[in-house]
Amino acid sequence: MTWDQLTTWDQLTWDQLTTWDQLITWDQLTWDQLITWDQLTWDRLTTWGHLTWDQLITSDQKSWEQLTRDPQTTWDQLITCLLT
Repeated sequence: MTWDQLTTWDQLTWDQLTTWDQLITWDQLTWDQLITWDQLTWDRLTTWGHLTWDQLITSDQKSWEQLTRDPQTTWDQLITCLLT
């Protein structure tokens, strides 16, 4: 699967993205691209079976401070992440 196919989204289901490790180590996929992706919401990230809160905040490319300062991240979303 290519980056173009990934960003087209209609060719990609969550089940096809098998593990979080594969996603964040993908050469062409950065954390910034992941969280600013129009079709990728916090709800989808946090309810994805393979993605835990620990994996989210310990990602090498994103710190807790960056998460809380992110203009696309609301406090409610962060609390929801913590509670799920």
